[in-house]
Amino acid sequence: MRLRTAVFLAIGVVVAAVVATVLVAMGTTVVGGARDGLASELAKATRAIPPILATRARQATSEARVTAEQPRLLALMATDAATIQDEAEEFRRALEAQVLYVTDPQGAVLGQIVEKGATAPALDAAMIAASAQGGNPDAVWWAGAVPSEIHAQPIVQGERLLGVLVVGHAIGAPAATELSALLGGRALAIRGHGAVLAAVGASDGALATVARGDTLAVGGKTWLVDVAAWPGASGLEVVVLGDLDAALAPAERLQRVLYVVGVAALLIALLVAIALGGALSRPVERLVGFTDQIAAGDLAARAEEKGVRELRQLAARMNAMAGQLDAGRTAIVDRARLADEMALATRIQTSILPREFAVPRLEIAARMDPASEVGGDYYDVLAVPGGAWIGIGDVSGHGLDAGLYALMAQTAVAAVVDARPGAPPREQIAAVNRILRANAWGRLGDVRHMTLCLARFFDDGRVTFAGAHLDLIVVRADGSATAIATPGTWVGIIDDVDDVTVDGALTLAAGDTLVVYSDGVVEAAAASGEHFGLERLTAVARAAASAGPAAVVAQVVAAVAAHRVQQDDDVTVVALRYRGAA
Repeated sequence: MRLRTAVFLAIGVVVAAVVATVLVAMGTTVVGGARDGLASELAKATRAIPPILATRARQATSEARVTAEQPRLLALMATDAATIQDEAEEFRRALEAQVLYVTDPQGAVLGQIVEKGATAPALDAAMIAASAQGGNPDAVWWAGAVPSEIHAQPIVQGERLLGVLVVGHAIGAPAATELSALLGGRALAIRGHGAVLAAVGASDGALATVARGDTLAVGGKTWLVDVAAWPGASGLEVVVLGDLDAALAPAERLQRVLYVVGVAALLIALLVAIALGGALSRPVERLVGFTDQIAAGDLAARAEEKGVRELRQLAARMNAMAGQLDAGRTAIVDRARLADEMALATRIQTSILPREFAVPRLEIAARMDPASEVGGDYYDVLAVPGGAWIGIGDVSGHGLDAGLYALMAQTAVAAVVDARPGAPPREQIAAVNRILRANAWGRLGDVRHMTLCLARFFDDGRVTFAGAHLDLIVVRADGSATAIATPGTWVGIIDDVDDVTVDGALTLAAGDTLVVYSDGVVEAAAASGEHFGLERLTAVARAAASAGPAAVVAQVVAAVAAHRVQQDDDVTVVALRYRGAA
């Protein structure tokens, strides 16, 4: 897929997703807000119903009290209660009631008037008794499936109870119409005992079962429903309806406008994506061509630094990278040449180390592990008539320069020993010092120095030695061990060391082992910083001496490797066991 296509698709998908999300969210919010607003209005209306009905009941109670106090009714009750039935119809019409009862103080009916077509509810003796005792109880009585609001008033003259007036108003269409008017003309229905008793604005049998929050399709409209209980009447409720279509109409109009705006925004974004994709892809395609040149090996090629700032910066960095690759290629060639040279130096150094030790009366083993490709340690065993010369030394530092210095020392020792094999060690040390001083300081300008000890072994077990190096360890055949210091000074520092170089001597008996080593052995450091040390070295040499020089060398090297964290210096070990005189 090309970059411009990817940019177009990416921007298109992102913008489409954002627009769709915004449209859905706004549409949902707007529609939900309109629905919630209508539900809030219905909840407010249902909360207003109990106070309205309470006010209505108080008004009916007040009208019933006024009628109960009329002089005419009092006079009839006091003088001729038997004629009440004839006058009760007039009182009913005045009260606009559907049912009217007049009883004596004991609850016996003196007059009963029921509106034509209405059903008279049965008298409630408890209510009559409560009114006779001075109360003004209100209740809802059911006559079959028809409820009525009942108001009872005592008929009193002075302190004398003459009877009770009971007035009933059927809860039906008039009540629903009045309640709708008081709620601002809202559509509603009164239901009870699973049936719709009266409805205003919308009529459907489903009104008998709907619950709060339901929606109902009636008369081509969708209504949102809320329900309020009729105070004091079990099973009697007012279902309040809100025109959901009318409430959602503005929100739906806004939703359509949002859809149009969203589609327009998407089209504009796609056009911008096409233009942006082209603007971005052209410089990138040039950079791709540049990378092809680099891949083909043309490291001199350079990219054009054009386009937006980021692409210009990318081109500049790629140009810098090409320059670094060019320099790196040269450096790789140089490093390869240096590696070849280092390998050659390593081969030269290792090739001149003694591989076989043909010295009568001695068993010899040796090993040198350099810390880098070329080590700075030196050891040698040179057989001469009647014995051998053993050399051990350590050049300051390590690496190629130290290795070359060790190579010069090895050559110098071999030269002076070959020239004067019978000279004492102190004279050989002095001669080697002069050679190294002249070559290293005088010709090379190298200020290095080294520790060097030369020992002359004789067939009868005598050993003379000179030069400053680490202690010589002698492990006797009986298992005892001795560390013998080497006298003298370092070589390569001053021109003449004759006055400070003296010979030392020791004697080996049959089975004795002599161990010489470099400071990379005793100075190997553990994680705690503790050195391997002379004491550990002596203990390992004593334990392995009976197995022979090769075992001594192998176990010392293994113990040092196990002790140290990392190798920071060359490690050299030489072990010699004297077989005894012929």
